Amino acid sequence: MTFLRGKTRRDRINRSIENLRELFHKTTPMSERQFVRLDKADILEMTVDFFFKRRAKSSYARGFSQCLQETLRHVSLHAHYKGPIRCTSVHQNDHRVFVI
Repeated sequence: MTFLRGKTRRDRINRSIENLRELFHKTTPMSERQFVRLDKADILEMTVDFFFKRRAKSSYARGFSQCLQETLRHVSLHAHYKGPIRCTSVHQNDHRVFVI
């Protein structure tokens, strides 16, 4: 019974790693020859790197947004303009752009 559980578990792990391999193959600029050489550890490292980079981008955007909000607050407190100041974000060419 334990052998079958272990085999099933290994099969699930291997299937998941193959799914990750296919996802990276579609999105990573790498030659077929380089891609074939990737082993399981390489695929797992690429996955971890992807999530760390994604989290860093999210953190940067959050920090930028907070900075922008603080700047708008400061401008509204010290400017002679009496109308509302608002900021919206739009996506342009895969980049987030803030429009005042």
